[in-house]
Amino acid sequence: MFNSSSVRLFDVEKRRESPLITRLTSAIDVLPLRSGIYVLEHSENVFAGLPTGRLLKFATPSSAPQVIASGLNHPTSMVYSARHRAFFVTELNANRISRIDH
Repeated sequence: MFNSSSVRLFDVEKRRESPLITRLTSAIDVLPLRSGIYVLEHSENVFAGLPTGRLLKFATPSSAPQVIASGLNHPTSMVYSARHRAFFVTELNANRISRIDH
């Protein structure tokens, strides 16, 4: 089902959860930074079998996403290096780690 993935907030003390960012296709990793919330999607269309993964930036949880990178080959995780001003994303089907300057 498309747009059924989400980033959720968990309050461990109150044992509650709530949606933070919704209507994602296949969120696999999230990284909150000062400049925004970055979400890695495994695939824009999980049934296509094509390298359609992407890195999205949300200025706020309710804002429209900005596509930072697309065409990622089934990404699985990401880290951000402030020193390099870049994201490093693992791409499973490409057998590589890609650097995305931002």
